[in-house]
Amino acid sequence: MTAFPSPAALLPHAGVMVLIDAVAERGADGVVCETASHQRADNPLRAGGRLPMSAAIEYGAQAMAIFTALEGWTSDSDAPSGSDPLPASASAGPIRRGVVAVVSNLAWTRDRLDDLPVPLRVT
Repeated sequence: MTAFPSPAALLPHAGVMVLIDAVAERGADGVVCETASHQRADNPLRAGGRLPMSAAIEYGAQAMAIFTALEGWTSDSDAPSGSDPLPASASAGPIRRGVVAVVSNLAWTRDRLDDLPVPLRVT
């Protein structure tokens, strides 16, 4: 199993706003992340004691940011001895920031995210 960097090291967020707990898989076309943050009482996206389904947009945005941050990354076992396991863009300077400009044509099949089982898989 590949050990990926911590999502906190890959995202421009801090503390409880880092919603992704771990990277489970990475491929050329995407990433699979896992989390239990959707059930945590301190989730900053909770409103009225619930996590609305619209919070899934932020989970998806964080997974996209992680995928981008892992571009060029190799695991310790794949990297030459003494090399940095993070891509140069992540280890040599600030995290590249991006923006989700528009999200449209969404349809939810449920009202809330916090009643889904753990781990929540975000792709």
